[in-house]
Amino acid sequence: MENKTKKFIFITLGVGAFLLFKNKLFGSSAKVTEIPNYIIIGDSHAIQIGGKLNSVKVDWSLAHSGWNVNNLINALNSMPVDEKVKKVFISIGTNSGFNLNDNITGLVNKLKTVYPNAILYAIKGSYGWGNFPNAQANYSKYYLNFDNLGVRVLYNGLGYFNNSLDAHYPLSPAAQQIINDINN
Repeated sequence: MENKTKKFIFITLGVGAFLLFKNKLFGSSAKVTEIPNYIIIGDSHAIQIGGKLNSVKVDWSLAHSGWNVNNLINALNSMPVDEKVKKVFISIGTNSGFNLNDNITGLVNKLKTVYPNAILYAIKGSYGWGNFPNAQANYSKYYLNFDNLGVRVLYNGLGYFNNSLDAHYPLSPAAQQIINDINN
């Protein structure tokens, strides 16, 4: 093979390799994904329901399985103010058994600070499957606290389930009703 042909092949391979690996070397030129205007945050129900919503997206920095009000407040403490978010759906309460001593006022105040232009909505969680003997008795009172602070509580909630698997099934009739309420 002639030297000119070898040189051409090596240059072509070099340019091809450079183009293939340039994003790794110099960073991607892809656009940064915008934070959606409508988010869902909180516990595992936020994740399960959020995965089935059309225009509402799970904020993964504010949604984790097992979370309670204090976890959510702690995560919000590191969040910058975001004036672009217009709706925040909050799924919280299940993992504390709807404890009436949860710092709901602190949570709502923090959400209003971080998302000053957002309408806040509460999604009523599930009970019956955990080890919380007062969950059913506290359920309505718990979400009344949100309502009294100006949070719009969705009419339909998850409610009673006798096991965790059914409570977290996003195609249950109760979950589907919540998904339809939010999507419409």
